[in-house]
Amino acid sequence: MEEVNRTVFYWLHKHLRTESDIPAVQKVMPVIYERYCKVMNPAYLDQEAPEGYRFWSDHSVEDDPSFVLGKELTFQEIAKRYDIPYTNEISTAAIARYLGGIPRELVTPEEGNIDEKVLPKVVELVRSFTNGPLFFHYDLLSLKGDFMKDYGRYFKGELDDVYKFTEDDRVLGSPTYWWPEDRSWCIYTDEDLCYTIIGGSNSLVDSLLASDLEVIEVNPQTRL
Repeated sequence: MEEVNRTVFYWLHKHLRTESDIPAVQKVMPVIYERYCKVMNPAYLDQEAPEGYRFWSDHSVEDDPSFVLGKELTFQEIAKRYDIPYTNEISTAAIARYLGGIPRELVTPEEGNIDEKVLPKVVELVRSFTNGPLFFHYDLLSLKGDFMKDYGRYFKGELDDVYKFTEDDRVLGSPTYWWPEDRSWCIYTDEDLCYTIIGGSNSLVDSLLASDLEVIEVNPQTRL
């Protein structure tokens, strides 16, 4: 894997639709693909959640609340548990809006990183749709130390190189963007999102939807 110049990113930026003030898929993903979906990270119940707290925000600023991961939950299960709509806009933020906060018993998914159990499944699902090398981009907020390094960092490598970033002292979390040289698909993970967005062909999205991951189809206008 080698570090490359940011010019490899220009094509992607050209296909974003950033003119609207509404945060939507089209502002972060190139609008060139047949279909789009989001792959959710799992949430968990806190098996030792203290009584007397309805939301995490009920803790005082002096608290240092801890939790013990219990049962794993999909967002569909969360929606049923708290009687909220399960739509293509479901997210941690949506749960907070509907309920007025995040339930204290709920340990929400990691943001800015593809869950360690989810990533291998995503890699294997995109493998058969991948030819040639890949490009990986980390934006400024996903860097360690040198925040002005060429407006981010850009790498060229192979599909399985995505696993190497967990031990790379230059970056944090999952790549912000990664795509194959032929640009047949693109994956986006944001520091503030509990899911990963993927754009690609009908066949790729169908394979993701048919997997055992929690995958929700979206479109360019779907709110983040």
